[in-house]
Amino acid sequence: MLLACDYTEDGKEKVELLTAPWAAPGTVIQLEGNEYTGEKPAKIDIDHFCKVEYRVSNKCFTIAGIKATAAGKPVTTNKADNCEVC
Repeated sequence: MLLACDYTEDGKEKVELLTAPWAAPGTVIQLEGNEYTGEKPAKIDIDHFCKVEYRVSNKCFTIAGIKATAAGKPVTTNKADNCEVC
């Protein structure tokens, strides 16, 4: 899955991809303070996925207001901030 957020720089709209280069492909995104130990679903239903709010706040990717981590590290942005993720 590819997630991105938009921001404005020098009056131009730009897009920043959310990345976690330290994490192996297929790493489960965790909510900070919660360790998911269950089995990863084979696919994600888009209706269920869209019911949750995905944002960047203080340059940290959040899911339902909780910081998201990959392989124990927070997923952050370099430029985008205070915006929705899609």
